[in-house]
Formats: sequence, C-alpha cells, structure tokens
Amino acid sequence: TDSTPIYDSDGSAENLAVEVEKVNSVNRKLKETNADLTTELE
Repeated sequence: TDSTPIYDSDGSAENLAVEVEKVNSVNRKLKETNADLTTELE
C-alpha cells in the first residue's frame, strides 16, 4: 500500500538518514570537484 515505509522494516529510518547523509556528502564533493575542473578549463 501507499503507507508502506520506503525503508526495510529492519533498516529503520535512522539508517535511511545515515544513507542520505552519505549521498549528500558525496554530492557536495562532486560539486566542489566540478567547480575546480570548470575553473581549470577557463
């Protein structure tokens, strides 16, 4: 049903939050890397 959580019953929301933090951290690093590469290309 639509009320089913998007995380596994044994995964809990806490683990999901940790995964989200990991992804956000990686995305920040990628943005910084892209900015550096763009600067070098100019």
